Amino acid sequence: MRPQSNDLIYWRPFLKPIEWLVWALLVFALGWIQFQAQTLAARFTATLFLLGVALYMLLFFHWFLPREQNLRRWGHLTWVISVLVVAGADYWLGSYNIEFAMLYVVVVAIVGGTAGSRAAFVATLLAVAADGGIILLRGERHQSLWQEMLHLPVLLMAGYGASVVASVQRRRAVEADRQSRELALILNIRTAISTSLDFPRTMPQLAELIVNEMPAAFCHICLLERDQRHLTTLGFFARKGALNPPAVEPQCALAELPQHRQAIASVQVFHLSHAEFMTTLSHAEDARAWLAPIQMLYLVSLRVNERVLGTLVIGMDDGANQDMLDLERVGLVKTIAAQVADVIYKLELYQTMQRQAKRMTVLNEVARTIGSTIEMDALLELIYQQLSRVIPTDTYYVALYNASAQTVDLRILYDEGQRFPAHTQPLGNGLVNTIVRERRALLCRELAHERETLNIQTVVVGQPRQSESWLGAPILLGDEPLGVLVVASYQPRAFDQDDLALLSNIAMQAALALDNARHHAEVEAQARRDSLTGVFNHGYLLERLHQAVGPSCTATAPVSFIMLDIDYFKTYNDTYGHVLGDQVLRLTVQAIERHVKLTDSIGRWGGEEFGIVLPNTTIEQARQIAERIRTTLAELPLVDSHGHPIPKPTVSQGIATCPTHAHAAEELIDLADRTLYQAKAQGRDQVRVADPTR
Repeated sequence: MRPQSNDLIYWRPFLKPIEWLVWALLVFALGWIQFQAQTLAARFTATLFLLGVALYMLLFFHWFLPREQNLRRWGHLTWVISVLVVAGADYWLGSYNIEFAMLYVVVVAIVGGTAGSRAAFVATLLAVAADGGIILLRGERHQSLWQEMLHLPVLLMAGYGASVVASVQRRRAVEADRQSRELALILNIRTAISTSLDFPRTMPQLAELIVNEMPAAFCHICLLERDQRHLTTLGFFARKGALNPPAVEPQCALAELPQHRQAIASVQVFHLSHAEFMTTLSHAEDARAWLAPIQMLYLVSLRVNERVLGTLVIGMDDGANQDMLDLERVGLVKTIAAQVADVIYKLELYQTMQRQAKRMTVLNEVARTIGSTIEMDALLELIYQQLSRVIPTDTYYVALYNASAQTVDLRILYDEGQRFPAHTQPLGNGLVNTIVRERRALLCRELAHERETLNIQTVVVGQPRQSESWLGAPILLGDEPLGVLVVASYQPRAFDQDDLALLSNIAMQAALALDNARHHAEVEAQARRDSLTGVFNHGYLLERLHQAVGPSCTATAPVSFIMLDIDYFKTYNDTYGHVLGDQVLRLTVQAIERHVKLTDSIGRWGGEEFGIVLPNTTIEQARQIAERIRTTLAELPLVDSHGHPIPKPTVSQGIATCPTHAHAAEELIDLADRTLYQAKAQGRDQVRVADPTR
């Protein structure tokens, strides 16, 4: 039988006393011979033989036994040589009354302790045969049978006893080593959390630690998602050379993993042999375990306080930890799973605390920024900047609700980091309509599956793609819906109830701020308007003209400016009173508004004068607009306070166009004004176009 090097390790503490016993016997024999030898030649021969035995013992104890490769290569031959050396010493020195046969016991004991009981039995038979041969050579045949009958049980007991002692020592040492490794592994797992407090770093480190310390072929740690339907890989590590896996799938549906489902439903460790898992694992599980070289698979759920956090899968190959019994492996895997679950639970708690702290910071920042601005667009931009810090969102928009028109104004829209222009669209029968109608927040984790349940028609905004996760909260002022705050993601299950609570809280804070911003916008709009006619005042009209005549004014995109004055307006005030005069001003504005676009700008320049800014309007188009205004005024009904008809107002108008007549707003105003006075000088009630040569 091949010697077991592990047995030698646990037998080694007994070798030193045996060696000292052998050396003591050799020294005693050497001294004894000096007195017993009859001749100098006999003394020399015996001494030389003992020195040879001593040299052999020196090599045996200090070169052969300490080297494991010697045991593997020369073990059987060495035991034979040792028996023959003892037999030779017994034969040559027996005449001096030195009993070397006791060394058979030493040899057999060493064989039993280092090579096991089988090898000890063979060594015993060899020693009995050698001892019997020596007795026959000495001519002591009548004593050989009885001596051998005595030697045989003694030698057998020595070999068996030594092998038993070595086996016991070995089991104790194996158990101590196993416990030491388990404690070291558990300690390392517990200390792993102190090196890093995030999943992406800690979990792969734990997987590598488990593989190296068990040792195992691979380790796979998965997290059970909150929907209880998917497993996400947290950490994976495979021992180099053990297997060659493909890229680890980051997530897999639990429906495709039947053995994982059983493990999650149970507290037991599932351990499957190669033959078992080749027939029981699904295709998805087989792909996740890379089973070609694996001989034993261990699968267990990760639990804390009856809550399932995920799964732990450990694969063992042929060369992994052969000395550990399968029952011991199961216990170790269960212990490891408990520690890994504890680490995951603590990491989750830490991350939850960090996330809550960050969200509280965001809420405080939103409250601060909301109080720092009353500009609506700036407010919505600030909310987006703060919200994107804590919620993983691809799409963000705010839809302001117009109840009378049943439309929503997408004032701010970001999708995958790109800002899209604001626009208005019908309310429709989508998710925003559901929130406005029911006045409650709405969370869709998997929009593709929930669309039919909600009975809605989804509306795509931003990028031409359908979102997978959608989260919206109403912006309510009392019970009045002002709009909807929305975030969306192209990944399913991107949001949870914490995100819903955060968005709802921000929407509540935004409601009052939006109402203030809306009132501020109304006040600002009123400040830009003439209080009597409702058109822009002089200052804001001048600002709009400067904006229009800027870089956008080209030959292909001209800007025209009409200066309009009511003829003989003072007569209305003096003859019919200022109330009728005010009515004439308002009728004039109505006539202008009937013939201009929403993108055009009308302003009261002063008194009875009005200015009209016409972007993207040629000279001829401006002249036609001016003529239609003049004609419309002539057709308007006008009566005094007694209902008597009074003369219709007429207007004189001067037109100048950029870049044909001028390139600056001031030049355009000056030309239009001079052209207006030319129209008045030539009889009033007419439209004239500027002539830059005059």
